[in-house]
Amino acid sequence: KFDVVSAFRFFLNSEPALRTSALLAIRAAMNDDGHLLINIHVNRSSPLGLVYRARNVLRRRVIANTLGLREFQSVLAAEGFSVADVRWYGLYPRTGPWGASLAEWMVPRVERVFRDVRAIPRSWAQAYMILCSKRQ
Repeated sequence: KFDVVSAFRFFLNSEPALRTSALLAIRAAMNDDGHLLINIHVNRSSPLGLVYRARNVLRRRVIANTLGLREFQSVLAAEGFSVADVRWYGLYPRTGPWGASLAEWMVPRVERVFRDVRAIPRSWAQAYMILCSKRQ
């Protein structure tokens, strides 16, 4: 049994049946007081998530997945997990290789503003991490 399990870059792109199977297996492998740490790297309500969803509609197929917090919380709850904490990050948009120098300079500044200015909705962040515990 494990005290901590992490799953990074997995749940966003896994099909619903695989998500369920994985969560059941993880839950069975965890100690009763264990924790599960998950990241979702394309938040549905972020600007990037909105662009990805629009592109999916225009192309009439899923090119890139997005996953919103509420939607994923429902999946977690159905499989016996409760959300202990959520951390949002990545407000600065991806700029690709042509914007690497600008991003290197901008990211820490934008993230600091995002962290400090509570008027900016957290749901605009590109990504989030969820800390879960087993529901008893």
